[in-house]
Amino acid sequence: MPPEIVRPLATTTIGTLVVLAHRMGMVWRDLRPSRGLLRAEGNGHTFTSTVIRGFGTLVQYTYDDSYSPPSPEKNERERIPTEEADKLAFGIIPGDQALHLPDLHVIPSFDKSGDIAEEHTHHSSEASRLPMIASSLRSIGASEAVIAAVAADKHWSPILSNLRVMFCPFLPLRGSTISTVFNPLRIYVENLAHREARLVLRARLEQHLAHKENQSPALNAALDYMNTYASRWHWCYVNSFNPKSYSKGLFPLDLIEFLHDAWDEIRSYFMALESNEGIHYLDLVLAHLDLVLVASENAQQNISNGRHRDDGSIVGGPRSGTLVELNHLYADDEQQSVFFNAMEKRGVKNKQLVVEAWWMLVTKGMFFCGALWYLPTNEFPAVASAFYKSQTPVYIT
Repeated sequence: MPPEIVRPLATTTIGTLVVLAHRMGMVWRDLRPSRGLLRAEGNGHTFTSTVIRGFGTLVQYTYDDSYSPPSPEKNERERIPTEEADKLAFGIIPGDQALHLPDLHVIPSFDKSGDIAEEHTHHSSEASRLPMIASSLRSIGASEAVIAAVAADKHWSPILSNLRVMFCPFLPLRGSTISTVFNPLRIYVENLAHREARLVLRARLEQHLAHKENQSPALNAALDYMNTYASRWHWCYVNSFNPKSYSKGLFPLDLIEFLHDAWDEIRSYFMALESNEGIHYLDLVLAHLDLVLVASENAQQNISNGRHRDDGSIVGGPRSGTLVELNHLYADDEQQSVFFNAMEKRGVKNKQLVVEAWWMLVTKGMFFCGALWYLPTNEFPAVASAFYKSQTPVYIT
C-alpha cells in the first residue's frame, strides 16, 4: 500500500461515485473502471484513481483551495439534485412513474472491454446514438414511421424533444431556482420551449375555444394558465433563451413555482383520464409523435413552397419561420386527424375528448420546459446508462 494512502478507507460504488461527482459540479474526463482509470474534475474538486494490486481501485479526492467559483447567475455547474435529474446524466430519460412511464435509455453502453467507449463518453456522434434511441422507441410501442425517421436521422430533433418534455416528471425542485440538467439528447432548446410555440399555440387555442362546442373546463383552465404566464412573466413568455447567454435570473422562483403548480394540475387531469376513461397517457404521447413527424415534413414543404403562415401577425420580430409554421400545423385539422386516427387504432373513439387531451398534452410539455436549461454536451457529456447504480466497488481516501 502506498505510504500516502491513509486507512481506514471509505467504500462506495461506481454508480454512487458518478452521481456524487455530477452533483458536485464535476465532469468525467476518464471513466474506465475495468482498467482502474477514473478521473473527474470541476468546481475545484478532483477525483483520481490508483489501482492497488490485490486490493482494487482506490479513488483519491482533492480540493484546490485557490479555486474561485463563478457567480451564482452564471454557475452552470449547479445541477438539480434529484434521482430523476441524475438519470439524465447517465443517458436515461426518466419516465414519470405517476403516469406509468418507463425510463428510456438513449446513450450506447459498453464497448467490448466492458468500459464505455471513449467517443460515447465525450463526443458521441448521433450515428452511434440513434440506433439505440430507435430501439427504445420500439420498446414503448412507437410507430414504425417514427422509428424509421429517427433511425434515418430525419426529423429526430422535434420528435425526441417532444418525447422528452412529455415523458419526464417536472424536474426543478420547489423552493429552488436551480434549473440545470444534463442533456443526453444533445438538443439544447426543446421544440415546445421556443417562444414561437407559446405564442402560436396560445393563439390557436383561443381560436379553438371561440367555438362553443369546443369549450371544456380543462381547456379553459389551460388557456387561463397560458394567459397568466404571459401576463405575469411577459418577458419570459415572449422570448426564447439562447443557452450561450443563459442566466438563472431568467427563471425567477415564482415562475418556477407557477409552472410546477400548473404542470401538477395537468398531470392530475391525465391521471383522471386514465382512471375514468381508460385512456393511457403513453398512448397519447405516441400518437403525438406521429403528428410531429407528419407536421415536420409538411412544415419543410410549406416553407419551401412559400405556403406558410409566418406573416408576423402572431410572432413578430426575429423568429424561425419553420417553427411558426410547425406549431400552426400541430393545431391544424389535417395533423389533428393523424393524432385522432392513432388513438382510434388504440380503441379511443371520442374525438372531442381526444382533441382536448392533445391540447392538455402540449400545454403540459410547454410548462415542463419553461424553466429548464440543458448543459452544453461537449463540455458536460452524459455517461452511459450501464453505469447507473453500478455496484462495482471502489475505495476512497
